[in-house]
Amino acid sequence: IQDPFFGGLYVLAMRWLSGALLALALLLLAVAGAIGWLVGTEQGLQWAAARVPGLHTEGLRGHLAGEVTAEGLSFESSAVRLRAEQVSVRAHLAALLGGRLTLEPLRVQKIELELRGAGDKPSEPFRLPLQIHIGNARVDTLIVQRHLIRDLHVESDGVASASRKRQRMTPS
Repeated sequence: IQDPFFGGLYVLAMRWLSGALLALALLLLAVAGAIGWLVGTEQGLQWAAARVPGLHTEGLRGHLAGEVTAEGLSFESSAVRLRAEQVSVRAHLAALLGGRLTLEPLRVQKIELELRGAGDKPSEPFRLPLQIHIGNARVDTLIVQRHLIRDLHVESDGVASASRKRQRMTPS
């Protein structure tokens, strides 16, 4: 014997369940599409770079899931000013699952870094929400506040070498 009341509820519940599963599938598809657009297109790279406070880019090309190049990058905050020229980097995004960002290789023609003092008050150290691992880097020229370092090479084992270790720059 079938109860028409409970049979009708069963059909209604199945319709709601199938509708909810369809909505969930569409939501997951939209999220996957958005992530694919973000990491797989140059427009996604441009969008992500525009959301970083203090970051300005020139000639930014590539995509987050592959090689990214820029003619110029600059970042400025109250504690630091950084300018990089002719940058090429590849991020290994799978490492983000382990809580770190791996950049390998990293090539930069020139980096200018200015660490700014906060007067008498010691500043809070800058902390990132994840670790950054740089596997292989080459920086042709590194200028840190009035010091010049040329031909800096950093290998995967973390050993750094420079052909001219440290030279004083004359103020311009």
